Amino acid sequence: MLAALHSAAANQVYNVGEAYTPTIAKRLQNLPPSNIPPVAANAYDFRQDIAYDTTRIRAEWGYKERISYEEGLKRTLGATHA
Repeated sequence: MLAALHSAAANQVYNVGEAYTPTIAKRLQNLPPSNIPPVAANAYDFRQDIAYDTTRIRAEWGYKERISYEEGLKRTLGATHA
């Protein structure tokens, strides 16, 4: 919000995201087991990983996560796996 409202940020692009972006495969490996039936190995193509460079917003505006990725995952999954 600060970057969106500050005149020094005019005409700049700021990516908001993780400092380190794991691959889709790595994210899936870190999820706990579920009752959802597994999909066929070839049903989805996860070779295209998306990573954003968040250096600018971190350096210029001091952006940082309020909670860790692990804590966010725990909170999110805790709500659905109670």
